[in-house]
Amino acid sequence: MHPSVSPGLKRVQDYIREQTSQTTATFSAFEAAVTRAHELYDSMPAELRLRIFKNMHPANYGDDIRTSLFGIIDEEVSLLDAIGVTYGHKLRELVTGVWEGFSPQHFRSAVLSCRTLYEEAAAAKYYGDQAESAIKHLLSTPPSAYRLERMKKLRATNTERLKVLLNDTSSPAKILKTWYAVRKIDWQKPDYFNDHKLDKKDPLYPGFFLSAFKTLKWQHEIPAEYFYALLCEATHPNMLSNTLYVDDASQTDSEQLVYLIRKMPVTIEPYVTLYSFVSVPTVECVKIIDQYIQKIASLRSDLAQYVQKARRVTA
Repeated sequence: MHPSVSPGLKRVQDYIREQTSQTTATFSAFEAAVTRAHELYDSMPAELRLRIFKNMHPANYGDDIRTSLFGIIDEEVSLLDAIGVTYGHKLRELVTGVWEGFSPQHFRSAVLSCRTLYEEAAAAKYYGDQAESAIKHLLSTPPSAYRLERMKKLRATNTERLKVLLNDTSSPAKILKTWYAVRKIDWQKPDYFNDHKLDKKDPLYPGFFLSAFKTLKWQHEIPAEYFYALLCEATHPNMLSNTLYVDDASQTDSEQLVYLIRKMPVTIEPYVTLYSFVSVPTVECVKIIDQYIQKIASLRSDLAQYVQKARRVTA
């Protein structure tokens, strides 16, 4: 399904096709990104249930060490499902916010949606790469390692090897729980509204996920961070965000600028300004989130097959 084009976007799409610059995407690429976001959302299930334990105490997952470890892997599979589906929902909502922002009194909403889209894409790369590494390491463990008698023997004779197995099994869960449940506020504190900054030692403390894009370059080798800086400037109460409401600008002399602010824009300028802010990040971030949704699905399939085989081999 392709979303309808707003009147504002209709006004500028032909202009944009002819006037793309270093910091704007071609209109066809922008349009294709929006369409892809809707396709990914449409491919998601109508509903999904995630059951997740607050802590990873072995007793929550099974009656013995073998069934507990398999329960942890089952939860990892479930978390991958939830993360993938949630990204599908977020992607459609945010890209729709960008697309529909090309109308008066919606410009800032488009910028806010695009900035959030950038953060979601950076988080996908930051946590997704960690999860992929941990899951691939887990998948390299022979399923026979989960035989109950073998683990009991390790507990008695080689606790270090047992700790390695436990860590390899639970590491993906720790990463996936942080990815899904990351937060900055600890609501379990009785005075969270005063002491609202999460302790950095908390396992759900957010890592600096924006660093995932630190070396990334987009169109014309422009650093991805430049586009985020642009979106931040257009979000905060400053000059750049104010330009979204300027319908026309002129200069009377070398010292004086004249800005014309209208409720209903007459010129094409506000739309072109908005497009220069959001087009490249939208195209690139949809591409990245699409990639990680596919990666999540693949890891989920591999992990589900692995635990099924491990149960069979160790029964």
